[in-house]
Order: sequence, then structure tokens, then C-alpha cells
Amino acid sequence: MDRARVSAGAWEKLAQVVARRLEGTLSSFRYRGSAAGAVSFPLGGIGTGCIGLSANARLVDWEIFNRPNKGGLNGFTHFAV
Repeated sequence: MDRARVSAGAWEKLAQVVARRLEGTLSSFRYRGSAAGAVSFPLGGIGTGCIGLSANARLVDWEIFNRPNKGGLNGFTHFAV
């Protein structure tokens, strides 16, 4: 579908339909308490190393330069962002 040929009103209507269908489903994906400590979203590519983004937005699991480091934390990493 070519977006340039579709009116803005049609996109708004589609967004409302999608929002109604997703309503209430995203709340089941909230990690709280001890479960939040186990969440780590990997940042990095294949063969480049990996840094994890935790549920509280900290940079964790610094596995770079071919050095495994699950659970590793580096202080003051917020300055890198």
C-alpha cells in the first residue's frame, strides 16, 4: 500500500482500530519486582559484542572485546548515552 495515496484520515482510523485491539494486552508484559532484575535487552550485532539494556534502563552485561561478563555492571555508563 502506497502511503502517499492514502488519506491522513484513513491512517488515523487504522491507528484507532489497532489501539483498540491492543488495549489491555501490553499490561501483561510488564516486569516488576524480582522479574525485572532478570530482563536484559541485548544491544549489538553479530560478532560485535553485546551490552544489555535492563528493565530499569541501566546498561548491563558488558560482553565486549571477547570477554564474557553476564551480570557485569560498569559505573557511570549513563555518560555514554
